[in-house]
Order: sequence, then structure tokens, then C-alpha cells
Amino acid sequence: MHTDGHNADKVFAGSIPELYDVYLVPLIFEPYAIDLARRLAARRPGRVLEIAAGTGVVTRALATALPASVDVVATDLNQPMLDRASSVGTCRPIEWRQADAMALPFADGSFDAVVCQFGAMFFPDRARAFAQARRVLVPGGVLLFNVWDRIEENEFAATVTEALAGLYPQDPPRFMARTPHGYCENGVIGQDLAKAGFPGPPLIETLAARSRAASSRIPAIAYCQGTPLRNEIESRDAAGLASATAVCANALARRFGTGAVDGKIQAHVVPSRPDRRDRFRPGNACSQSARASVLFDRTPRTPVLLEPHADLFNDRYAVTLSETAFGVRRDKAALFQWVQVPPGNRSSRKHRSGYGGNE
Repeated sequence: MHTDGHNADKVFAGSIPELYDVYLVPLIFEPYAIDLARRLAARRPGRVLEIAAGTGVVTRALATALPASVDVVATDLNQPMLDRASSVGTCRPIEWRQADAMALPFADGSFDAVVCQFGAMFFPDRARAFAQARRVLVPGGVLLFNVWDRIEENEFAATVTEALAGLYPQDPPRFMARTPHGYCENGVIGQDLAKAGFPGPPLIETLAARSRAASSRIPAIAYCQGTPLRNEIESRDAAGLASATAVCANALARRFGTGAVDGKIQAHVVPSRPDRRDRFRPGNACSQSARASVLFDRTPRTPVLLEPHADLFNDRYAVTLSETAFGVRRDKAALFQWVQVPPGNRSSRKHRSGYGGNE
């Protein structure tokens, strides 16, 4: 007997928050967090609410990207995750608050923006959570969130899931496919937003990136021990966490090599406004010094690639969207550049460049 997987999916407790923050955040979350912060800074909000803040990777990016005059309230349902976030801290004061995205404890029209990174997949009723976000937004405010694409487009997660299915063939752990990668269909996302009162269809952007680690053991620990997948493993074998992690590390090494590993990750980014069709343009917040590419394609399932200039890479990430790469100009004419990377061709080609004001 083991605990119900759907209930265990939302349990981030024990050592999970620390392992999540140490291993998983730099592995897959950090590039997308900086991307969201850059997009939000282009809108110049006065007050921002973050929901499902987790251990604070987006919160830290917002604290850096937004002026000190912008109030940021970071919330999460799981107090242990907030405890980890507040212990790591930010570069300036942030209000940390436990809150349920399904019943936000804020007055109507309290925020200029609501942001959520990889949290919508965990909401029991997504339309209701989106409606709560809409309620607390001012007229003209924006809900900006991202979700992971299907598991087949996220190579480390897919490999770990396949390895565990081989280890537990009678009852394979399906947390990764069921929850983090289970809310990836554009049509379903659009329907939930429409039920919540957002006009549609939303302009959903698909962003692909690369995830790197020094060895296969790092993503194995990240997924097996730093997520609720751990709960599924331990419910099948209370003493089997270490061996399951080793099985996954070996599977990753077979697929990606015995040294440093490099895998694809892919997500959808969704900007939505409650009062009119969103006119957000990706890339309009890049500074003149930026040599990174901000790629845009409105065609469903056609990914665009976050690919900074080579000298912005470091030894941990294939994609490091740093302040240098996405420094935000707060004047009206912010330089932007779009670079198209055609499928199968990793050499960047300039698609369009120019000046675009923030609308």
C-alpha cells in the first residue's frame, strides 16, 4: 500500500525544500525565472503578487529586476518552501506570506501584476485560481505565468520517469508526467483562462532551453529527492530512495554520457490581461548591451530557443539569462532583438531588431 499519488504531489516537506533549491532550481528553474522577471519589469508595475513562489527563485529575480519602489508579495501554500525562500533571502525586503492561490487573502484590485512560475500545474481548480488572480488585479493588470511542456520535451524528467517505471513496473511513479508536465495543452490552458474571465485566446509562447549539470547524479538527486516524486518512491519502498536515485543516475549517464550532462527543457509562457487582449511583446526589455536571443513564435508546438551569446554561459547552465543578458532599460525606447533559431540549426540568425517602447 502507498499514499495516493495525487495528494502526495503537493507535499513539499522534510528535506525536499532544501534539495529542491540546491539541485533543481539551478538545473531547470533559474533561466525561466529570470525570463519572467525581465518580462514583468518591462511593464513597470507598482505592486506585484507572486503565487506558488516555492523557494523564491522568481522572487529573487523580481527583487533584482524591479525598482526598490515596487512592492513584491511572495506567497506559497507550503510553509516549508517559504521558510527556505526567506532563509535564502533577497537583495531587498520582500513580504513573504502563506496563501492559497484558490482563495487569495487580498482585496480586489490590489496588484498591478500577478506572476506564477511552474505553479499552475499544482492548482486543484486552475480556473478558480486564475479567477482569484483576475480579482486581485487592477484594470490593465497582467497575469504572467509559465508551465512545463509535455514530458517528452523535457529530457531529464522523461529519462528519470522511464527509469523508475523499469524499477517499479507494477506501479510506476508518475508524478513528473502527471503533475509538472500534465498541464501543457494550449487549448486547455486557454479554456481555463476563459472560465476565469480572461479574454482569449491567450498568446502562448513556447520556450526551449538547455539544462546542464556536472554529472548525471545531480539531476537524479534533483528529481528523485528534491520533488514530491520522493514521496512516491518512498511509498513503494521506504528504504529505496538511494537505490532509486542510483538507478536514475545510471539511466541518465547511459543517455547523456558519464561526464557532464546536457538535456533539453521546454516550457510555455502565458501573459493574460483581464480587460483586453494582451499586447505583450517578448524581447522589448533587452538592454543595448544584451547579446542574448529572445525568440518568439505564436505557432503552437513550435518552440523558440533561449540562447544567449556564448560568453554568457557558465559551467552550470546551458542558458544563463543574467542581468547582463536581460538588463532592463526603464526608458521608453528599450532596445530589443529577436533571433530565430530554425529547427535543426543551432546557429543563430538575426530575424528582426529595432526599438520598441513599452506599451
